[in-house]
Amino acid sequence: MLGFSAGAHLVGATATNFSHRSYEPTDEIDQVSCRPDFGILAYSGYFYPVDKQQLSPTVRIVSGVPPLFFAHGSEDSTKGAEIENSVMLYLALQRAGNSCELHAYARGEHGFGVRQDGNPCAGWTKACAEWLERCGMLRRGVA
Repeated sequence: MLGFSAGAHLVGATATNFSHRSYEPTDEIDQVSCRPDFGILAYSGYFYPVDKQQLSPTVRIVSGVPPLFFAHGSEDSTKGAEIENSVMLYLALQRAGNSCELHAYARGEHGFGVRQDGNPCAGWTKACAEWLERCGMLRRGVA
C-alpha cells in the first residue's frame, strides 16, 4: 500500500488494524488475510493530534504490523500533517518490535510527491525502492 497525506493515514490504519474486520464474514474470501505486505506513508497525517499529545485511536500498536516506510519533510506545516504524525507513529511501532524505516527530511513542505526539485526530500523514492529491495518486495534492478 502507498498513500500520501490523508491516504498515508489510511495505509497506517489498515496496516495496524488488519486483524479486525469491520463486518461479519460471509464467504471464503473473508478468510483471506487483510494484512498488507508493506506500507509506504508519505507525509502522513492525523496520527498524532498535536493538541492531544497522544496517538489516534485509528491505529493499534501491536506486533506483527507489516514493514512500513515513512517519508516526511520537517517543513510540513499543514494542519494535521505535521512531522510529529510520522515520528510518533514510527516510534510507537518500533518500540512494539515492528520493522519500520523513517526518513525525515530537513527541507520539504507538504505535497512534495515525486518531484525532482533539488530538495533532499526528492530522494525519498530512491530510498523507498532500496527499502523495498531490503524487505524482499522488489528485485534488484527493477526500481
